[in-house]
Amino acid sequence: MTEQYLPKNINEQGGFTGVVNTIADPDVDLAGAGDQTVLIDATAAAAAVNLPAAAEAGAGASIQIIKSDASANAVTPTAAAGDNVEAAAGVTVAPATQYATVTLVSDGLNAWYATAFTV
Repeated sequence: MTEQYLPKNINEQGGFTGVVNTIADPDVDLAGAGDQTVLIDATAAAAAVNLPAAAEAGAGASIQIIKSDASANAVTPTAAAGDNVEAAAGVTVAPATQYATVTLVSDGLNAWYATAFTV
């Protein structure tokens, strides 16, 4: 039998079990561990979503970022000092696409990996 890996905020039935936060701030800090979903309103300006340290969040911790507005402003997840996002400086949630989503999962050491995108 093959084991299936699920992010911590998705149960075996596919239901969401995390926290949802709506944020309209161009500089968002997601400090601390724990699974969460954040709705980012970037209407006023591009937004940087500052991720917690991967080690602090723990292996398998997931953060889902949803761009809730239709503006041309980008929403960019940014790694903590010493961490990487997708082994690069960052990924961007598609500008001008309302409800574009990226889900990032921590390796528990020093990286966040994008496991799902929607545009």
